[in-house]
Amino acid sequence: FFFLMIRRPPRSTQSRSSAASDVYKRQVYNPEGFDPVHLKEHFNRSQDITNYKYAKDSREDFSLMTYPCDMLVTAAKESQITKFNVNQLQCKMVIEAAQGSTTWIADYMLNQRNIFVLPDLLTTTGDITASYFDWLRNLEHVRSGLMMKKWTEKGFLLLTQKAAEVYGKKIEDLTEEDIASIKGPKEHEITFLAIEESLHNGYKETLDIADSAQVNLRTAVWMNAINKLHHFYEELEFLSKLSEVNI
Repeated sequence: FFFLMIRRPPRSTQSRSSAASDVYKRQVYNPEGFDPVHLKEHFNRSQDITNYKYAKDSREDFSLMTYPCDMLVTAAKESQITKFNVNQLQCKMVIEAAQGSTTWIADYMLNQRNIFVLPDLLTTTGDITASYFDWLRNLEHVRSGLMMKKWTEKGFLLLTQKAAEVYGKKIEDLTEEDIASIKGPKEHEITFLAIEESLHNGYKETLDIADSAQVNLRTAVWMNAINKLHHFYEELEFLSKLSEVNI
C-alpha cells in the first residue's frame, strides 16, 4: 500500500481501515471501514485494489490522504507528506511505515499542529535488526539456536515432568502434541524473539528520553543514537589510553 487510513467509526469499539492506495495511484474508500488483510487478499488475487466489494473506488488524485481519520499510515514511498499537503491532513497520528515518508519541513509543521508522529526510525528497523543478527551469526559461524536448543528442551522436559507429577500423571502418558510443545525453539523463533527484545528496548529508551527531555519521538531517537555513539567513543578512548600505560 502507498498509504492506509485508519479510523474508528461512530458507535464502534474497533478501529478499521477507511481508505487505501497503492503505488499506481489506485484508491479505495469506505468511511465505515474495511479489513486491510481482506483487501490484501483481494489484491493478491487480482493484482489490483480497485473493484473491492467492501469499498468504493476513488479517482481523486491522492486527496483521500486528507480525509478525516485517526491514523494515517504512510508506506512504500518517500516524501508523501510535504509542505504542500501537510496543512490539509485531518489525522490525529502519522505512522511512517516507509523510510523518509515525511519531509523535514512537513515534520516540523506536523509538530506545530500537535499531530503525533511515529517516525520511520522506530517503525522500519525490524529488517535492519534482523540483518544485524544474521551478521553476528555469520561472524560466529554458528546458528543462534544450536547452543541453547538442547538446554531449553531439557528445561521444558523437567518442568513438564514436575507438572505431570503434580497432576498424578506419568511422562509416558503425554501425547505427541505435549511432547512437541516442550521441544527447543526453532532458529527463526530465536531470531524473532531477539528482534522483539531489541525493538522493545529501543522503543522504551526512546519514550524515556522523549518524556525526560520533552521532545518528539524523532528527536528522541536521534538523541538516543548520538548518546550511544558518545559513550562508545568515550569507552574506546579510555581503552586506548589504558593500552598505553606501562604495567
